[in-house]
Amino acid sequence: MNIKAPIFLLIPLLTCSCIQSERSLNWAHYEETALRDGLVPLRPEELYPENSERGYVHDTPIVAGRRIPAEERASIQQAMLQATQVQVKRIRAANDDHWCTETTEEKLPAVPVTDEMRRLFERWATAPEWLRLTFHNFDVIGTFCTEDHYIFMDANGNELGTLAIYAQDCVCKPDDLEHYEHMRTEIEKLLKVQP
Repeated sequence: MNIKAPIFLLIPLLTCSCIQSERSLNWAHYEETALRDGLVPLRPEELYPENSERGYVHDTPIVAGRRIPAEERASIQQAMLQATQVQVKRIRAANDDHWCTETTEEKLPAVPVTDEMRRLFERWATAPEWLRLTFHNFDVIGTFCTEDHYIFMDANGNELGTLAIYAQDCVCKPDDLEHYEHMRTEIEKLLKVQP
């Protein structure tokens, strides 16, 4: 009886083992430096469950979270829960040059707040913290002039508050979720706004 495993089965096992070992070592360094810089370390598997590779470069996590201050968050949450309509203001680079600092601005028509939106806002309120994503230990070449401002308004069109999301997204992890929820993606889905 020959119990030798074919060599082609061992190679993937060894490769996976090496990748996991390297990622563990890289995570320790990433976590230490993120905490030192006042950031929240985020595992790419929790941040991008559909494709965790988005959060790695050479097996090193590159995205961390910066806490949205409690007062700012409370003000935004209150505006969300009181709003009867939401308007999106988009700010984009004026051209495709990586160093462009000139921007264009577009305001989309206000959309009524639906029951589904209200449930989303209430779910976000259960998250212990809201985070703005930022690159960490990773040099980015160029300028990212991308902002989406979600303006929460009353029935008369008066502004109650604004959630500003920049080039990187904002995320939170409500009580009932295992992974982080990307706030821009979720709100745009309900507003039926094209990315």
